[in-house]
Amino acid sequence: AYEFGKARVVYNGALQDNSFDALVDLDAMNAVSNYTQDQVTVSKYKVNTQEIRLESMEPVSNFDYTLGLWYQKEKTNSVSGQGNPLFGAFGFSPVGPVDPAYDLQSLALIPTNDTNTAIYGNLTYHFTDRTSLSVGARRLKQEIDRSDTIITSAATVSFPLAFPCFFAGATDSIKFGPGFCDIGIPADPGTLRNTKKDYNEWVYQASLKHNFTDDFMGYVSYGHSWRPPGQSVAIFGPISQDLIFAADKAEESDSYEVGVRSEWFGKRLRVNGSYFHQDFTNYIGRFNDVPYTQAGGASLGAAGFTYPGDAVVNGVELEVNYDVSDNWTVNLSTAWADGHFDNARVPCRDTDKNGVPDGGDIGLLTPGDMTADGVMYCVISDSIATTPDWQATLQSEYNFPLFGNEGYVRGLYNYQPENRNAQAGFTRESYGLLNLYAGIRSNDRNWEIGLWAKNALDEEVLLTSKAAQTAYSLFTPGYQQVTYTPEREIGLTMRYSFGE
Repeated sequence: AYEFGKARVVYNGALQDNSFDALVDLDAMNAVSNYTQDQVTVSKYKVNTQEIRLESMEPVSNFDYTLGLWYQKEKTNSVSGQGNPLFGAFGFSPVGPVDPAYDLQSLALIPTNDTNTAIYGNLTYHFTDRTSLSVGARRLKQEIDRSDTIITSAATVSFPLAFPCFFAGATDSIKFGPGFCDIGIPADPGTLRNTKKDYNEWVYQASLKHNFTDDFMGYVSYGHSWRPPGQSVAIFGPISQDLIFAADKAEESDSYEVGVRSEWFGKRLRVNGSYFHQDFTNYIGRFNDVPYTQAGGASLGAAGFTYPGDAVVNGVELEVNYDVSDNWTVNLSTAWADGHFDNARVPCRDTDKNGVPDGGDIGLLTPGDMTADGVMYCVISDSIATTPDWQATLQSEYNFPLFGNEGYVRGLYNYQPENRNAQAGFTRESYGLLNLYAGIRSNDRNWEIGLWAKNALDEEVLLTSKAAQTAYSLFTPGYQQVTYTPEREIGLTMRYSFGE
């Protein structure tokens, strides 16, 4: 930053160069012993960000201003490969290893190049010492070049039939014998799916603030936002391009907020509250564990899809801070938000085929249940978040002299009500987590020793519970995936600052 007169110029620059290697066993339930279905993914991620802005240090003729230029280039390249055991890969026995003739190998190449440039500005006019109006706008240019290429090997799949094989090239199954046919699946040297788009968009905001008294301020604000479409990655199947590139629909929203900030009783009590509303067009959602037609078209897998749908959000936030004494504070924050899709048609898991998402067994479905896009769809008005509609946090700290320094005790209690949003077909019960902290720190804050306990009451709550799944269209191991609250954790933290 360089200051001159009543203004300054600020430059920000950043370079990132990251690489992530992941190895995942897709047979999470251990449906087949003596076998792991490995998925190997190598992702490289480079980001170059440059920004320069001019901003006022103090009002000029009642105006504060900011003017800036922005540049960001993201370049990613992901390579993902896995085996896809087809029907017949293990026979009727859930024991490996896999028969390679029935194992379709898939490789996904997923490069992306995104460039974002923008010019932006914000202007605040102070009508009086108590009233100000702020307006800002950003003109951005987004250049997107995304693709994925799916390469698959040749393989064989068995079909159960009530009569002799009639497919051209079909033979009696060597795995199952009479009543089953083996069909050859040719190799695919590379199916390219690509989208290349340029966007020129405006985002903008305005807010009006007024101090009714020295201790009470109110404000109203409006904002318009925009995000480019998302992308689903590493989907190994004959899937519609609209599904991979989020139907090429960018997200836009208009948000409105009104709120107050206040202080009471000689500034010992502070109460802040707000109400907000937001309308989304093509909200970019994430839908996990969605069945889809895998490579070869003869079996089903499950994956996460990034996909848009209209949505609406309404919410209220309240924050209360009270200084009981000079060394005792109490803080309460709570929020309620109802954010839901607005009759959006989205990819879903619907194992009972009633048009409502559920967490049922994928083994109840066949490739014939999928649409031409390779998935099932549901029209939903479900929550866009996995968190409950409201929650609350209470925190209190007490400080006291201790050995010529400052001792403290602090407690933090977070309450989570019953939650139906975390998972389709499952309701998580309400619970509260208590964290406790105690310690001593120097009066100049140069050192501190603290003892803490997270989930001090050792609350054990089932957070998610998925139905037991049929694996490889044949085996039912009987296990189901669950998650729980982390158990009680106790620790000691020590900190020392060298110099100031």
